[in-house]
Amino acid sequence: GGGGGGGTGVAFELEFRRGLPAVVVDPRPVSQRGRSQQLAKLHFRKRCLGALSAGAALSPMARRLAEDLGRTAEDFAPRQVCKAFGAEFAASESGRALLDACSVVVGMHPDQATHHIVEIATQLRKPWAVVPCCVFPKANPDKCLADGRFVRSYEDLCDFLAGACPGVQEVSMPFEGRNRAFLWWPEELGARCRPEAPA
Repeated sequence: GGGGGGGTGVAFELEFRRGLPAVVVDPRPVSQRGRSQQLAKLHFRKRCLGALSAGAALSPMARRLAEDLGRTAEDFAPRQVCKAFGAEFAASESGRALLDACSVVVGMHPDQATHHIVEIATQLRKPWAVVPCCVFPKANPDKCLADGRFVRSYEDLCDFLAGACPGVQEVSMPFEGRNRAFLWWPEELGARCRPEAPA
């Protein structure tokens, strides 16, 4: 989930590569950018399907791969809730149900939803991860750093997130640009939530 980036890359990766259900929460319909690349990958996988099908009767692994490779791009289209991620969404019946059912709240360049992800997930004791991008100081005029300065720049936002609650960790993601990720998980989850180094 998230709220402002308009992309579905994280949801697609979670669903397709990891087999983890993901839901995009964004008031704007999901972007179809990169769809041709996704379709090209799926087309290649479908060509491999024939080779795997012959061995499917003999091998459970080949059978599973054949099932996965036979899925279409639509099978991997992320589910979306067309609402802004924030207090109103979290208080709604559908928002609360989604948040209760989720294991983690993730925002990849989530724009205005950044602060809401951190506050709501922390309050609900759900692990969260955000890779911030835009600051939107006018949308969050009450956000201050520990020294009283208002959050006005990307650096300020990163400092704010690093101090959002005890235990926040920072990781540099392996791509160019605004690649600082901030992660938090409740103490009661302990080592089960330790982040792996990015691949």
